[in-house]
Amino acid sequence: RNDMMLYNHIVHYYGDTAKAVSSYFEVGVSAAQIISDKIDQPNLANILDFGSGYGRVSRFLPYYFKQAKIQVSEVKPIAMEFQSEAFKFETITHTEQAASFKSNTQDLIIGISVFTHIPIKAFKEWLSALYNVLNNEGQLVFTFNDIGKCPFQNDGKYHYQEQSEDSSNSGIPDKLDDVSQYGSTFYSHDFIKSLLEKHSQKIELVPNFIGDHDAVILTK
Repeated sequence: RNDMMLYNHIVHYYGDTAKAVSSYFEVGVSAAQIISDKIDQPNLANILDFGSGYGRVSRFLPYYFKQAKIQVSEVKPIAMEFQSEAFKFETITHTEQAASFKSNTQDLIIGISVFTHIPIKAFKEWLSALYNVLNNEGQLVFTFNDIGKCPFQNDGKYHYQEQSEDSSNSGIPDKLDDVSQYGSTFYSHDFIKSLLEKHSQKIELVPNFIGDHDAVILTK
């Protein structure tokens, strides 16, 4: 009941819980499969699902990366307790501040529906933190919103809107402490590429990677 990703599906299906749960699982398994197909490295040793929530994607990763140690991270401790108990994943709990993040090195870091929500200052800080724990030739895969699909007035390059599912649901016990730092964020491809180039020149931008979210595949 605390899972805001599931809540989104319930709202979309006007309270039809059966359809919402089915859709929730379909999106999760589809994301895991798409990432597996695109990365095409089934024998990776270490994978981190960053901003993993209640495991919409992570629960399916062991089916596609059978050799990997799966770790999950999240700012919400109740979500991490759930994933530890339900899936036996090793968890990394941190605050909204990138400086609080501690991890062993990773072959692959996945961030689905995380950078779609945080403002640019946090984006830069988290990008650096995650990039720094990648192994040599490790990859960071994350989704983002294309500015061309932004429903708000914008400058064509970047827009942050202080609006999200957490900001509209004050009753959940693991609500974010500062919802002003979790909204809806949009980037142009050229602008997001300019932010990534300081880290690596090995950048692939993939339109409509998962649903209507575009993706970055950044290789160290």
